[in-house]
Amino acid sequence: MGPEEKPGDGKQGGRPAAQRVYRIHLRALEAKNSLAGTRIAPTADAIMRIISGLSPEKRMLLETFRGYIEMRQGLAGSAFSENTVKRYVSTLNHLRAFVRLEYGGKTTS
Repeated sequence: MGPEEKPGDGKQGGRPAAQRVYRIHLRALEAKNSLAGTRIAPTADAIMRIISGLSPEKRMLLETFRGYIEMRQGLAGSAFSENTVKRYVSTLNHLRAFVRLEYGGKTTS
């Protein structure tokens, strides 16, 4: 370090670290603000999920698949055949049975 260089002036690496922390803090604040007005609490987990590019809500496999089936049931006969929807329902039932077998207990969906 020369006579004109000081720790933290960007030449030795102190300032980039502070800038990185500031950018991360700013992203966390933006994520928290994006949750304002929603029913999702601004928890650390929800904020980290947004920063990571995930949905702020955790969704379980069975409820996600059930929602997908419900959406497709409205399209049965036009974009999807009714047999396709029946196969989706059958797959959902098999998934429920698998989850019960592997993880025990009741399933919520």
